[in-house]
Formats: sequence, C-alpha cells, structure tokens
Amino acid sequence: MKVIASSTLQNIIRNISDFEDEMVLFVGKEVTWSPLSKSHVYSFEGEEQIPVAVDDFLYFLEVYLVKEVIDVWKSWTADKQHGLAELIEAVIFYAENDSYKPYQ
Repeated sequence: MKVIASSTLQNIIRNISDFEDEMVLFVGKEVTWSPLSKSHVYSFEGEEQIPVAVDDFLYFLEVYLVKEVIDVWKSWTADKQHGLAELIEAVIFYAENDSYKPYQ
C-alpha cells in the first residue's frame, strides 16, 4: 500500500483523471463528509487486500467508481453546467448510499 496523494476531497475529485482506476480513495473519519474532508489516494500491489480503514481514514470509493459517478451525473444532467460542488455532492451521496444521487 502506497499513498499517491493527500489533499481535500474537493482537490482529489477536481483532479480525479490524474489517478489510475485501480487506486482507492480514503476520507477522514468525520461525522459528515464535505468537500474539505482530508483525503488520501492509495495504490495497492497485486493481491493486497483493501482495508476498511487506514489510520484515521475510512474507505470511501475506488477511483474508477468516482469517475463513473461523475460520468453518470453528467449524463443525467446534460442540460446543466456541472460545478465542482455539485459533482462532489453526487460522489459523497454515492459513497454514503451505494446508489446514484437522484436527479431532481
């Protein structure tokens, strides 16, 4: 296991295309996740198991899932501008509920 990046959730999501799909995002143990939550992106070797937590950080999502959530949200809201805050909200919703955020 190797730390690839450490930043806020907002910065990680802003730069999500910089990370390989197999990498995993962990976010600080907080009552409520937010764009400013401390986050780490890790890479894992071969058959290495992905833990539920690393130090004070909880498993959040694999990078490929973050990318997928963003793509789905953009396709559902094709008629709108996509602000970073809206994309982060959709990703947090997915991480918390294991489902896509409903489009209203």
